[in-house]
This record gives sequence, structure tokens and C-alpha cells, in this order.
Amino acid sequence: MMLKKNKKIGNCQELMCNYEYITNYKVNYNDGSKLSILTNNYAYTGGAHGIGYAESFNFTISNGKQMKISDVLTSKSKMNSVQKFAYKYMKNREPFKHFVTKSSDVKINKDTQFYYNRDGITLVFQEYEVASYADGNPTVSVPYSVYK
Repeated sequence: MMLKKNKKIGNCQELMCNYEYITNYKVNYNDGSKLSILTNNYAYTGGAHGIGYAESFNFTISNGKQMKISDVLTSKSKMNSVQKFAYKYMKNREPFKHFVTKSSDVKINKDTQFYYNRDGITLVFQEYEVASYADGNPTVSVPYSVYK
């Protein structure tokens, strides 16, 4: 196979400027009163591999209000309870156990992504946040009883 000479495009060479953006979504929960949609976004702009980002959209169906994690975990105490639960879950399980070695390794804050499930919420972590890139966006299901 013979390669043609690279054509200059702006500051890039044609064969070196392979950018990609992919997004998809899934309805993870819909019980008629709550709706959760999870999007997965992937971008490649060069380098060894691209990077993904999961983003959740949660709604109260009756009024259309978008819910953030702070609307569910309404106090510092509830945030702490969920953080402790997630840490205990992760500390001895694959793929987390090599990345989560102390409680502070699990960060739960206003930007934490989640979706509703039948028994509570599911936390969605970003690549590298609590596991390796190859593990994608790991999740931890948290029962309602932990943060009621």
C-alpha cells in the first residue's frame, strides 16, 4: 500500500487530525414519577485514547423539574452517609480496590452523577475517578435507607 503525501489543513496534517465525538443515551429509570436518562459522551482529539464522560439527567415527571444530587442528598449528613457507604462497598471489590484505599478517595459532591433505581440511587463515577480508564464509568447502587 502506498501512502499519499500528507495534505496540510490549518496547523494539522490530514492524516494526523482524526477527531471523533460520540454520544448516546439510555433511559435508566422511569416509574411514572421519576425519570433518569444517562448520556455517555466520548471524544478523541489525539493521543493514546479518547476520554469519556457520563452525564445524568434526572427529572420529577409531575413538574418537569431537573433533579441534581443535592436535591436528593439534602444535607451534609446524607452526603457523608452515601460517601461512607460507597467507600465500604468499593474498598475490597474489583475494579475499585486498587484505587480506593481510604475514605477520602471517594468524593461525593454537587457534581456527582447519579440516576434513580428501584431501591434508591446509583452513583456514576467518571473515568479515572475511582478505577482505571479501562473500567469506564463504574457505578455503585445506594439503597434509599442509607440517605433517608
